[in-house]
Amino acid sequence: MYKQRFYLDGKLHKTSEKRDVETLRRWLNNLEAEWSANIGPLVEAGQFDPNNGHTITRVSPDELLVITTGNKKLRFVNIAVKG
Repeated sequence: MYKQRFYLDGKLHKTSEKRDVETLRRWLNNLEAEWSANIGPLVEAGQFDPNNGHTITRVSPDELLVITTGNKKLRFVNIAVKG
């Protein structure tokens, strides 16, 4: 079984329930497609931030990195858990 973890600027924000790895990889595929559909440029401090993706990197089938237009770093990773 696996869990999906979401980190925002290096801090753990959310962990999913145990699921099979195929489901979690499908979730990452959907996240990648959603962020990729809304690519935008980095914004200056104080400007309106639509919080779209600026760079999207699929490190592996189980890890997705997103840098938003506001320069926030999001990391989605699937991890194996016992039991």
